[in-house]
Amino acid sequence: MFKLLFLVLLAASVHQARPDGRIVNGETANSMAVAPWQVSLQTSYHFCGGSLISPTHVMTAAHCYQRFGVTVHFGSVSNANSPNVFDVSTFTQHPSYSTGITTDYDYAVIKMAQSASMNSNTQDIALPDDTDYTGQTAQISGWGQLSGSGGTPTLLQVATVPIVSEDACKSQWGNLRITDRMICAGGAGTSACMGDSGGPLAIKDSSGKWVLLGNTSWGSSSCTTNTVSVWSKNANQLSWINGQMNS
Repeated sequence: MFKLLFLVLLAASVHQARPDGRIVNGETANSMAVAPWQVSLQTSYHFCGGSLISPTHVMTAAHCYQRFGVTVHFGSVSNANSPNVFDVSTFTQHPSYSTGITTDYDYAVIKMAQSASMNSNTQDIALPDDTDYTGQTAQISGWGQLSGSGGTPTLLQVATVPIVSEDACKSQWGNLRITDRMICAGGAGTSACMGDSGGPLAIKDSSGKWVLLGNTSWGSSSCTTNTVSVWSKNANQLSWINGQMNS
């Protein structure tokens, strides 16, 4: 269900990667309580996901950046019928964001023009520490395509994915494509693909609190479910993220 918004060719590989995002082989969420931090970024249509990290701030991917006309929709499983539609005050990409040999520093923070009220369908999610969650199961969610050539749902899709090691990720994508700003997951029957870029990779920490490990960044151009996908790793850039929230 997740893909990136632009095409990135992977050298010396049979795979292609592109920024878009969607969830493949997920399930329809029964309520927003399963992912109350999830937001839909829209112009005249849904184009990316994101996560509430405070009542006024959304974490997303830098490749989701749009200069004008973006609104933040949240609080409903349906992205076509959101009870909350907020304007964007600022949309800031990480200054080191790049799309050369790989998609690196794929971080952006949105400041909304209003403050969200927290309830069972709307909650912010905590930022992570540097805990290694390799081998554990995380949750992904979004409104992206349901397959490489499939349609886009209006109801939120949710799936689980295993966190994989950096070495395992590099074995699929190559050493030059994977950096310290990335965390990899999937390859076990579900996938990230087009339309959910910027959306959450979330996991419960040792205390049972949900934390936002990453933001959907890039993966297989055909959203194959046996290929790992890549998220921008929030623990690597906490200083920059917190700086945006405090500015």
